[in-house]
Amino acid sequence: MVYQNGSEIRITTTATQRYGKSFVGKIFANRQMRLIDQTTGELWTTFKGPAFSTQIDIYDYVNNFTALDRLVLKR
Repeated sequence: MVYQNGSEIRITTTATQRYGKSFVGKIFANRQMRLIDQTTGELWTTFKGPAFSTQIDIYDYVNNFTALDRLVLKR
């Protein structure tokens, strides 16, 4: 579920991992997002491209910034 109120955004998923279930953050005019995972406190962003009404693709650096976790949300 994605809830937006102006630039504020909240995303809730059915992820099976310990993380990636609830995000709170901002969406900017260029459709980029900065989100905080509410379980881990990690920053996730759409740095590879903007969010769309049908797809949100967010990333989190892991392993001392050597790899990425990716979460793709589609409708």
